[in-house]
Amino acid sequence: MPETLMEKTRRLLRESPKSIPDIHAELKMAGIRDISYYWLRKFSSGAFQDPSVNKVQKLYEFLTDSVLTV
Repeated sequence: MPETLMEKTRRLLRESPKSIPDIHAELKMAGIRDISYYWLRKFSSGAFQDPSVNKVQKLYEFLTDSVLTV
């Protein structure tokens, strides 16, 4: 079964060679200010059962450097 967007994005975040503080700083520099450091930590750890799809999509697009197409 294919990964969901949330699962794939969480995997990309966990496998990133960059730390969460570094990713957060880069998100801010890219103008993505609605994803907080604490949100990234919680998302990475799986603490969210139902995170905002908009934030997951923004993070996915940031980590893959591509626009999500459905």
